[in-house]
Amino acid sequence: MIRLIAISTLLILLAGCEWFRPKSEPEQGQELARVNDQTLYLRDVQDVGFHFASPIDSAKMVSEYVTNWVHNKLLYAYALDNLPAEKLDIEKMIQDYRESLTIYIYEREYITQNLDTTVSEEQMRAFYNQNPDNLKLNTDVVRMKMLKVAADAPKQDSIAQWLQSDDQIQQTRLETYAQKYATEYSLKDSFWVGRERLDEDMPWLAEQYDLSRAQFIQHDQPPFSYYLMISEFKIKESTAPFQYVRKDIEQRILNERKMKLRKEFRENIYKDAAKNNTFEIF
Repeated sequence: MIRLIAISTLLILLAGCEWFRPKSEPEQGQELARVNDQTLYLRDVQDVGFHFASPIDSAKMVSEYVTNWVHNKLLYAYALDNLPAEKLDIEKMIQDYRESLTIYIYEREYITQNLDTTVSEEQMRAFYNQNPDNLKLNTDVVRMKMLKVAADAPKQDSIAQWLQSDDQIQQTRLETYAQKYATEYSLKDSFWVGRERLDEDMPWLAEQYDLSRAQFIQHDQPPFSYYLMISEFKIKESTAPFQYVRKDIEQRILNERKMKLRKEFRENIYKDAAKNNTFEIF
């Protein structure tokens, strides 16, 4: 019903327009616009704008579509008339793009099917040790344990003892407590966090505490209480800690494998073609 109303509204809105003319061939439908020898018919825009609730909005959408159609056709005609012939080799452009896209899709599928995605700890450690200059920090980082709880959470008197202890029983109690009461926590001793994230999540931390030294911090910032055990600090431009760049190293190794796989794939195709006299270079 809305669609019929929208079409009717569109016809009413367009009836006064100068370019609205009856078509001598009724089977073609109502003309909406013409640019040179190209004509836009009502049937071409009947699905434009009909998802709008208001028929007026639908008609407006169709009117804008018609205007844009005219603009595009005029621009296209102008470009054809004014571009030099060597700039208009569209078929060659399409063919080049088709070839590049086909190669890209096939190589992507080949790599997906043949890439070894297993990266061992030893391989990542070796990469880390061999590339210290390529693994520099772009920010200060801090290694720490962290627990954030509601200010009224129970049994907070024990958190400091648990957090500073290396005893496994104490660590288990802390983990159990964190799972039950913490809104955020990270209890791995290998957890490194960048300065930007710290400044965003805990803007008071760097302002009130010296992050460059190991220390325990208990800080109340209503409605939460924060418990931190800072273990280590590294400055920007120094070599990044292994755990901080572990995921990055894994991705770099995979990228190197992809490049090697792609190179080998291309070389093998070339060798096979040369062996079978598939091509000649003059």
